[in-house]
Amino acid sequence: MTRTKTVFSRLERRFFRLELAKEIHKRARDIPFLGILTASFIAFLFHPFVGALKAGIWVTTFILIYLSAYWFLFRNRCIPSHKTYSAWTFKFVAFFGSFALMWATFAYMAMPELGEWQRLSLLMILFGIVALPAPVFSLCLPIAVFHPTTMLLPSILMCVLQHVHFDLHMLASLILLGGGVVFVCKQVATGQRILRSVDDKRALSSSMSTIEKLISEKYIDPVTGLLNGDGLQEQLPNMASSPLTVLAIKVDGIEDMYSLHGKGIADSIVWSIAHRLMSRKKPMAFLAHTGLGEFILVTPGAKCKDLRSKAKPIFELFSTPFVTDLGDVSFKVSIGAAFCEKKGGAATQAVSDAVAAMRTACWEQGNSFQQYDESLGTKLSQQFSIRSQLHKAIENNEFALHLQPKVDLSSGLVNSAEALIRWNSPELGMVSPAEFIPVAESTGDIIPLGRWVLQEAARLVQNPKLPASFSIAVNLSSKQFSDPALLSQLKQIHKRLKGTSRSLELEITESMVMAESADINRMLTKIKAMGFKIALDDFGTGYSSLSYLSRLQADTLKLDKSFIDPIPNDQQHADFVASIILMVKALKLKLVAEGIESEEQFDWFAAQGCDEAQGFFLARPVDFEAFLASLPLGRAQVDIPKPA
Repeated sequence: MTRTKTVFSRLERRFFRLELAKEIHKRARDIPFLGILTASFIAFLFHPFVGALKAGIWVTTFILIYLSAYWFLFRNRCIPSHKTYSAWTFKFVAFFGSFALMWATFAYMAMPELGEWQRLSLLMILFGIVALPAPVFSLCLPIAVFHPTTMLLPSILMCVLQHVHFDLHMLASLILLGGGVVFVCKQVATGQRILRSVDDKRALSSSMSTIEKLISEKYIDPVTGLLNGDGLQEQLPNMASSPLTVLAIKVDGIEDMYSLHGKGIADSIVWSIAHRLMSRKKPMAFLAHTGLGEFILVTPGAKCKDLRSKAKPIFELFSTPFVTDLGDVSFKVSIGAAFCEKKGGAATQAVSDAVAAMRTACWEQGNSFQQYDESLGTKLSQQFSIRSQLHKAIENNEFALHLQPKVDLSSGLVNSAEALIRWNSPELGMVSPAEFIPVAESTGDIIPLGRWVLQEAARLVQNPKLPASFSIAVNLSSKQFSDPALLSQLKQIHKRLKGTSRSLELEITESMVMAESADINRMLTKIKAMGFKIALDDFGTGYSSLSYLSRLQADTLKLDKSFIDPIPNDQQHADFVASIILMVKALKLKLVAEGIESEEQFDWFAAQGCDEAQGFFLARPVDFEAFLASLPLGRAQVDIPKPA
């Protein structure tokens, strides 16, 4: 039984094909009706020899089989499908096998009763009955073999065996026998050719599907379904016949999403961003996602002197937070713009120019826009120089820490400061942190640079010329949390400072905490367990939400400069900031006002009971020697107003 199933399974895999079943259904629909006519004619023609009763029973049975075959095989609702073609082919084999047996049965009944020429006539008729539907039978190799073999060969052999001597009838029968064998062999060959052609067609179809899939993967971004970088280059020539406006859009913080939350959540956020951009895209424009939250929007149109107006709708799109698995998340965008009014390869150049402008816009905080012009070349050249010199600068120790004091508003003393890195390059001169820090973030150099800053700050805070209790705040980048050596370095620093009144305070950005990365939160827990204080820098930007305050692991909040600037002139804003101060104090967190630039601001925050103040009004960042020299004088001059 198992062997039989195995044989049938092999037959099914080899010969039962959907394409063949559909073709048989189309070609063989008339065979049952032609079979009924043929069977009726043969029964009428030969009934005097086999008997009317036998012929009647035979033809009646055959007609019922033909009608059943039509009902189960050839009605419109019986068209083979992916689910039914195998069962349909089995039925086809069964019915047409029964046709062959019925014709063979008639031959067995009639042969003994017929004369020699009548036998040959019946054999010729059977040969014709087999040959006419041969194109149909060739589509099903089992029937192509079984049907003619069952009908012809036994009938011819029976006719030969009934001859006792060799004569013309014997010769004709042998010729028919040879012709039957040749016919069966040709049917087999034809069936095999058909199967090979089907296999070739399937292979070609599979190859085409593979090619189409590869082309799709090459030109389509799998996350958003938009064009990718290669697809963008492929599509540009189709639009190069008219002037083009190109906007390069960089969604800030997407890289952090991937590093903090993994691909699944980050991909869903990128898809939501792409979907929102597509909803506002003009019909003739096209949008591409070139990776990590960077999009290219190409719009045909007349030249616009100020491309900022083209970018304004994009900024408006991002004014509404995105609903994600992390809650409502807001993003800032950096947009670079370029215009192309020439044809041909100028479109590709316009995309490059827009991307260059976008890279420049990324140096600014928050929503930023940059239109490409020739002066950008100088900026980009400088960025390239920074990138090429940065790694060597770390090895050559070209950096220094400057300290900006933080004044205790209850006593007027300077008991802490913020460490700010400075780079004085022998080749580039003094390089601003706003220029080299983003480059270090993108190249990964921020990790060795961050290690140096921690080590240097730990060395400076132990200087005996500093006040007895003193703290230096050090900024940590989100990239540093991927540094496997971070915790071990902090443990070493903690051991060096243990037993003293000196400490390091670690500043992290609000966006890092609000992103709620499990890895970062675990590391912050371990860092706090060592005894380090955590300060939340730039509070009030990014994901700001007062409801998060009770869940923060921070000890200190540094109120962002954007909260400081309107004070004290904007009374409504001042009242809002005062409420934040009260809330922070209720949560027993220290509050630092950074970016104090006027005496009025200093007096207002002192009167509100803010803990510390920092800004240019009090002191600018200076090197360590200058900081030590200014401490006695700076502490003596701070006059703290009394709270109202």
